[in-house]
Amino acid sequence: PRSSNEVVEIDPAVTEVAYEELGLPRRTSIKTYNLDARLFLIQRKTGDRYHVVVGDVFNDYSTPYHLTTLEFDRLIKANLEPDGIYLVNIIDNYKYGRYMPSIIHTLQQTFNYVYLFGTLDSWDHAGTSTFVLAATDRRIDLADYQQFATEDGRKKAAGNPHEETRLTRYLTEREPILLTDDHAPTDILVARILGKARS
Repeated sequence: PRSSNEVVEIDPAVTEVAYEELGLPRRTSIKTYNLDARLFLIQRKTGDRYHVVVGDVFNDYSTPYHLTTLEFDRLIKANLEPDGIYLVNIIDNYKYGRYMPSIIHTLQQTFNYVYLFGTLDSWDHAGTSTFVLAATDRRIDLADYQQFATEDGRKKAAGNPHEETRLTRYLTEREPILLTDDHAPTDILVARILGKARS
């Protein structure tokens, strides 16, 4: 209840929907800025740092490439507390896609730890889905996470973490590329899975 939240939403109409249709009070601790996320961070001069940044900008296969690059990741980190965490949701095909592996690889150049979470029970049968990446300089004990998220096994966790050692092998097999402002072929990486059936 005492937290402060800043939302950066590029479309003012979406903000109005939150007020008019979803019941968000106009006077609230949630402050909304109608700007591009990268431009907002470039112009931000408060010196305050975030504990959590959530990147929820990917619309199915539509990709704002300038929010996937090494330079943007560095901008995020510069605005995070030392133990802060950057969460990104992304849609890709786990088996065939090269988009998510490239984003993970790029995040790994800035953050000490990058974790992959999915909603599937088994990574062996993962196909096209929504995944969450967690990038941070603070190690997350995934066993502790599982215990907390499942309330000691009494509940099913909403997010299933990918095994760390297997993630390294997964990335190597998919030959990820480093996404930079000068080279971010995200549309080409996404196109690879358009011909694959959703599974």
